[in-house]
Amino acid sequence: AYRSPGEICSASKLPLPTATSEEVSARPPTWRDITTHFSAGHLLNPSIITEVLRQHRRSGTIPATLRQRGDDWVVNLGAGDGACTDGAHYDPANCLATQEGLQGVFIEGDRESFAALQKALNATRGGGQHKILNIYISPATVVESIAAELPTSEPLLLKVDIDNADCFLLRSLLKVFSPLLIHIEINPLFPPPLMFRQRFEGAEEDIGEAGRQRRLERGQSLGGCSLAAALEDVNEGRRERRAKHHLGDRPGHLPYRLLHVEHANALLAREDLFVLLQRHYGDISSSTIDASDLEKWRLGYLCHPLARHLYSREFAANLAVMELADPSISDRERLERARVWLEREDPNGLAKGHHSLELTSIPPASTE
Repeated sequence: AYRSPGEICSASKLPLPTATSEEVSARPPTWRDITTHFSAGHLLNPSIITEVLRQHRRSGTIPATLRQRGDDWVVNLGAGDGACTDGAHYDPANCLATQEGLQGVFIEGDRESFAALQKALNATRGGGQHKILNIYISPATVVESIAAELPTSEPLLLKVDIDNADCFLLRSLLKVFSPLLIHIEINPLFPPPLMFRQRFEGAEEDIGEAGRQRRLERGQSLGGCSLAAALEDVNEGRRERRAKHHLGDRPGHLPYRLLHVEHANALLAREDLFVLLQRHYGDISSSTIDASDLEKWRLGYLCHPLARHLYSREFAANLAVMELADPSISDRERLERARVWLEREDPNGLAKGHHSLELTSIPPASTE
């Protein structure tokens, strides 16, 4: 903590719980490092949140916008082999299906992984009701593919991890669907308010497994979308529609709030669910503490004990993220430092459209 600029990683400057609760602390955290010893602030995972919804439904204290029954469905884009494990490969949609009995639409393009996925899901309670698709998707095809299989516009969870520019899929999907929770892989190297987006590689030779492997071989530093980019894309048009039509309680108008960052993943909640969770947990979980997106990024990634080391992400990127997160510099200077790094790693990449980098235009949900 004392080595971080402005000591931003000191406990007093992180959104850590001010109280404890057996209900939260007794559960495993959503993401754990390889030692399983570090849990950043009793994070809530979708399984815990599912139980909270059930409790409020049984007690009759569920808000009107959360009374629909679509929350027994999940959507998993990039379902892999269907495994439910702790650690960096934690897949909440698979866990909800295999451990909680929820139904889902599961998409996996790789044939070998798809065979394992089918086996894992068919062995679950009600496994025959799952929709399991062996296809590759793009922003142009994803809505039709999901709409043809999903019987609700408001599933409990949408999880996206296809090792491409995942935020472009979110932008397409959120024009039609309003899931209660979103779990998305992010590029954690860019702090808010920096919006980094990799160009979605949608050519035929890039969509399949060969294209995915080429992206992974190039490294993760220039791939995916940053946290700020994902938040802007999921909320595109929602606040404007809400203000214009004065219909803030309609699911399609409700914006999404950041619950927490899990190293290279982010968990978002629709505003009505976020408010319910805040009332339920208050400040006993970092997921529900009223903190800025930047503070939650610091807790979940920047200040994590393994952030400099896990998968050698920052070493391979040759990027000092601590310098990029320096609170003493302006956002414009932060943007310029990131541009200099991008130009060094991929000369003329911005000009060629390989990726984009800008400052967010959506105001944060809360301020520091």
